[in-house]
Amino acid sequence: MAITGNRYDKDFKLGAVKMVLEKGQKTSSVVTDLGISYDTLPVVGNFVSNFSNL
Repeated sequence: MAITGNRYDKDFKLGAVKMVLEKGQKTSSVVTDLGISYDTLPVVGNFVSNFSNL
């Protein structure tokens, strides 16, 4: 996991998005699997929204 400050790098975001879109995992499950704070759940949801609209 590559986190710099309060930002996640592109590979981290893509990995989270793939877990939701390709594997069908819920964002809450992705947060747990990645070992990041549950407070980050909306951030992961934003990753998915942003990438799925491309």
